[in-house]
This record gives sequence, C-alpha cells and structure tokens, in this order.
Amino acid sequence: MLKKFFVSALILIGFLGIGNINFANVNAQSIPNEFNLPIKPMTTGTYYWAKVVNCNEWISLRREPSTSSERIYKIPLGATVKIYRGMMGEHDNYPADFYRTYYNGSWGWCLREYIEIGAVAGYAQ
Repeated sequence: MLKKFFVSALILIGFLGIGNINFANVNAQSIPNEFNLPIKPMTTGTYYWAKVVNCNEWISLRREPSTSSERIYKIPLGATVKIYRGMMGEHDNYPADFYRTYYNGSWGWCLREYIEIGAVAGYAQ
C-alpha cells in the first residue's frame, strides 16, 4: 500500500512539473493495471507525456484500438496522459490512428487526432 502511494505521489509530482523525475526505468510491469487489462509487453520504444486537445469536453480511453470498443474513462480536454510509441514494426497489427495511452491508473487506447505529444517520459526496457 505504501509503495503504491509513493509511486502515485512521484507520478503526480511529474504531472505537476515539480522537480525532475527520471522515468528511464518505467516499463509495462511497473505501471499499475487496476482493471487487469491485457497488456502486450512493451519491450522497445518510448513513453511520452501528452495532452488531450482538439475536442469539446473529453475523449475516450478505450479497452481496444477501436471506436466501437468499451470506454474505460472519459479523459477531459487539457488532461495530461502518457502515451507509448513502439519501435517500427513492434505493433504493426494496431490501427495507425490510435495511441497506447496511460491515464488514471490504466492503459487503454485513444485516437491520435486528440493527442498532442510533449516531452519524453521514459523508455521501455
């Protein structure tokens, strides 16, 4: 419990831009998965901080990379999320118009047109 609190506090500090946090050791196994969603191993690639843009109020974080997939969360306009971009060819079977997205303790999928990529947050190992 204390470990989850500490990790959550560090992530929050990173979202708020307080201090410099090194996310170089972030990997798929170190991210909480509260909904026990199936997570493909993220063995290569980069994590990025990103913002939700180009929408009226919110966008959907979906269970699968499809607009007909179940919605996990409504992510509000302006919210900060973390996205994963694999190396070329790693996720060729995923639709090109979605990003693997981390928000509110869960990984899911968001349409790329609503995501503005920012700074590097870490690298998959």
